[in-house]
Amino acid sequence: MNDQMPPVITEEPKKNNTVLYVIIGVVLLCGCCATIGAGYWLWINGDRLLQGTSLLMQVF
Repeated sequence: MNDQMPPVITEEPKKNNTVLYVIIGVVLLCGCCATIGAGYWLWINGDRLLQGTSLLMQVF
């Protein structure tokens, strides 16, 4: 008789993606903070910014 053992299937250990998730979270958090900061700056300085562009439009 030919008693052969079936091939042993070993599962590869799963990759640990924790570092990737942390990096993605930090990038998203920085993006949100930058967007909020830019919005706040435009809220405070928007009128002055628009007045400066209207002066540039008068020149051209």
